[in-house]
Amino acid sequence: MWRHFRQVATILLMGTLVLALGCGGHTAETRVESTPARSEAIAPLTPSAQGTGSSATLTARFINVGEADSCILKISNGPQTFFALVDTGGIKGTAPQVVSELQGMGCGELNVMVLTHPDADHVGGAASVMDSLKVDEVWDPGIDGSNSKTWQNVKATIAAKGIPVEHPHAGETFDWDGVATEVLNPPAGASYTETNDWSLVLLESLGSEDILLAGDAQAAAQQFMATESFPAVGVFKVPHHGANSGYYAPFFDKVHPANSVISVGPNSYGHPSASVIADLAAFGPVYRTDTNGDITVTETANSLQVTPAASAPAPTPAAQASPAPAPVSGPFVGSVNSNIYHYPSCPWAQKIKPQNLITFSSAQDAVIHGYRPCNVCNPPLP
Repeated sequence: MWRHFRQVATILLMGTLVLALGCGGHTAETRVESTPARSEAIAPLTPSAQGTGSSATLTARFINVGEADSCILKISNGPQTFFALVDTGGIKGTAPQVVSELQGMGCGELNVMVLTHPDADHVGGAASVMDSLKVDEVWDPGIDGSNSKTWQNVKATIAAKGIPVEHPHAGETFDWDGVATEVLNPPAGASYTETNDWSLVLLESLGSEDILLAGDAQAAAQQFMATESFPAVGVFKVPHHGANSGYYAPFFDKVHPANSVISVGPNSYGHPSASVIADLAAFGPVYRTDTNGDITVTETANSLQVTPAASAPAPTPAAQASPAPAPVSGPFVGSVNSNIYHYPSCPWAQKIKPQNLITFSSAQDAVIHGYRPCNVCNPPLP
């Protein structure tokens, strides 16, 4: 059983993992915010090299927030209770639901709010959460999401409330009241070009089966993490709603999840990919928030239990079959490092490196593979 903490490590630069740019709103700005020195007020969250206690109970609740992400972590250890919220759902009215579920689990104060990356479907409810609950500390990857009004509103709310912000990186491990929280991504000095790849990825360790929260990490981040040392996990929060763009086979093989959770709702992007579900199902049960509702994981040092609100696991891809849409003539192009398809003449398509270029015969072909239309050249949906 993998139980030891790693000391803060020096992480190699990721220059070889630079990706081709995608469409506006999904690429990271080049400016990276510096990590401030930790203050005395947040000293309980300093990196630790000690083992975790065996008396804690970890509850992870993956909330059904539609085509978005939000997970509550509640750690009970004797008289102490620690709450973390990893992402806050989108901007379409899910914030009250997130707050209600936090309060229903006994949360009056959030110890940490983790914003894995600046996309609106992950941070859209953050301002409302901060307005409803005291938040002691915010974690984010430290990238400048200045193209997003949602992200700017979140940053303004954090600043107005004076909440300390941290930018942890791969190799750091934190003791959350008896649960080891290890950061697997991003590495210090990362140079990712896709916002999704900057996702803070957390490994929660208590018993023999860890919980891996992978944000929207795509191929470049997964290539990096596939080189790190961690065991097969008990529960895997699948990156990017189960899209093909969030699938890198060597990383998934290393994770080898006993249970997988996909946070997804109605969408026009083809999420989750049938091929991704099939690959995950080879490891163990696959749960989906759109079909299973809230999914609650309860872990102690000796046990792990997954309880979906809907009693049956999500159906296999074959059971989900529906009439195929009529193809819309192509060709269209995309990048293996993105989830967006374009007309070949699109200026964004022209920026895709030849080694990353893929071609789709139709819009249906692109959507089946987990891609969505570019919002610049506006190719058709099937």
